[in-house]
Amino acid sequence: MKRIRIFFWLLLSIIFLVSCEGNIIQHTSKHVTTSRSSAPVKQHNYIEILPLGNVNSLYIDKVKSSIKEFYGYDCIVLPSTNVSDDILTTSKEKYDAAKILKKYNTDNYRVIITEIEISCKCWVSPEYTIFGLARTPGKICVVSTFRLKKNVTKDITYIRIEKSLLHELGHNFDLPHCTNSQCMMYSKDGTTSELDNENIWLCPICQNKIKKPIF
Repeated sequence: MKRIRIFFWLLLSIIFLVSCEGNIIQHTSKHVTTSRSSAPVKQHNYIEILPLGNVNSLYIDKVKSSIKEFYGYDCIVLPSTNVSDDILTTSKEKYDAAKILKKYNTDNYRVIITEIEISCKCWVSPEYTIFGLARTPGKICVVSTFRLKKNVTKDITYIRIEKSLLHELGHNFDLPHCTNSQCMMYSKDGTTSELDNENIWLCPICQNKIKKPIF
């Protein structure tokens, strides 16, 4: 009888240990599974500013403040990058805006500000000098002060830079050109007089169309 009792208690002890071991393995397995599951990485919701070549620091400050005031996004200014020959146009007299966008493309939102003469191919000319160019939709644009600062005061230059910049960023935010001549997204001939006539303002139609950036 004594042997039966001893055997019985030994059997209960073994069952208890096996049960506990099973629970420990089960909990450990759950812990490992949780640690391996990766949460989505949250990207920083700011816009990069990349100076291309020697750029007046006041122009950079204007770009930064304009983005913050109009679109509400913070900016970080990246170190200036040198102008290289691989972004020259066929004539070697200007710089190809499309090549600039391709070379400095990134997964982040990025504004390239430069003082060099940039151009693109259009019906007017194969190397037509432009204020800026953007990917629509996309995350990168370039703005040049080359034409914006000619024969005008600094104050007018700043306003032109702001309009051109916000226009190109509007394209990044999926806005097409607008038919309202007062709207910032208006573009017909690409002249400075046309630019001066525009307001730093989006018409109701463009306001309804604009898409918030996905950072």
